[in-house]
Amino acid sequence: MNFVKDRNDLRISADKLYEYLIGNNIEKQIFAKNLIKRGRNFVIHKVDTELRFYPSRFMGYKDNTQEKHDKSRDEIRLGLNKENTVHGRKTDKHITSILGNYSESAEMDSEYRKFCKKYGIETNQTKKHKFWLDGILIEGK
Repeated sequence: MNFVKDRNDLRISADKLYEYLIGNNIEKQIFAKNLIKRGRNFVIHKVDTELRFYPSRFMGYKDNTQEKHDKSRDEIRLGLNKENTVHGRKTDKHITSILGNYSESAEMDSEYRKFCKKYGIETNQTKKHKFWLDGILIEGK
């Protein structure tokens, strides 16, 4: 899988994950919710007045889909993916090169939890999260 190169690549991945989150396909909804629930580092996508939070492990790959993500995870489990792609540490570097540094933020953590509640995603109350604050994606559908 190729890494994202610019904001447009990130926007496309954000739109895809949101499509899964609100769509009628239950399998894709569960996939999106689990990614968001387990995430540690988040790209913030602002659409109108809503802040949406998407994990770096999905966002960091160009034209990512559930199928591509699952295939890479399966390859890792089978020992076929020696590079261990589909990992947040690898994607974080590429996202940072586009959006700048990420950091913890009590305010954004609160917004993340509101976002999760709105979409029925349970969150871990003790997990620390980081956000790309300088790189909020302004444009959205």
